[in-house]
Amino acid sequence: MTDADIRIWSYVAHAIETSDTTPLNKAFSMTPAADLKEFYHKTCSDAIRGNSIATLQFLIDHGMSVKHLTPHSVACHPPPSKETLEFLLVQGWDINWRGCDPPFMWYMASYTDMITWCLEHGASVLPSDRPWERHGVTMAARHCDPILYRVFKFRKLSSIQVIAL
Repeated sequence: MTDADIRIWSYVAHAIETSDTTPLNKAFSMTPAADLKEFYHKTCSDAIRGNSIATLQFLIDHGMSVKHLTPHSVACHPPPSKETLEFLLVQGWDINWRGCDPPFMWYMASYTDMITWCLEHGASVLPSDRPWERHGVTMAARHCDPILYRVFKFRKLSSIQVIAL
């Protein structure tokens, strides 16, 4: 990691911790155009983990789409705040989009309150097997076990009840 990279990521960390997006302008301007996609992706994942809505709004204002965030990049343990997830939904995040991952709700299988939240916010109990695009190439969706299999794995009766009802 170069000195410039260290400065960029310290600006990003500061912005996430303080919700002050001023350092993001510096980080954004220091990032080479060829690296902006990676900058957006990593900053977005870090902002979700840090529940920094201000940072997410900055990224969206600078052209990043949240529609097809990978479920793995949104899911973290402990889960992001519901406020952060609701912000993403308002901004167009597709809670059921899965790409090559299981859907977001599958990652929340050990959290009964999050499964309830997901279902209340449009999550489907059936994984989509729609094709998806990666680098402009259409890919077939990978197999995904039903959500009940994932919940059974954690032996959480309360989660099983939420899905079964």
